[in-house]
Amino acid sequence: MMVPPLTPAGAVGTDESLSQWETEGDFASKTDCNKEMTKEQEGALGRFGRIGFAQNAGRITTVQYVHQTGSVKILNGQCIAVDDSRFKTQDLPP
Repeated sequence: MMVPPLTPAGAVGTDESLSQWETEGDFASKTDCNKEMTKEQEGALGRFGRIGFAQNAGRITTVQYVHQTGSVKILNGQCIAVDDSRFKTQDLPP
């Protein structure tokens, strides 16, 4: 399971190469990954609803910011296999 990075403005960077994404967990199967992703996403939706970006850290407490950034990321996460071809094509130098 991988989650995208956030931009400085707190938006998700889903267009970033997979090398910039963070690994949130390794699973034996895509089914296991999808189950955990669903659980994590339901938790995020319960806390914040369909949140699209994390607020500026200066406007909220550190704990709220950490929860918001995690929620934004997991709501845009994906189950990606380690042998996914995007790892090979996106991360090659020009």
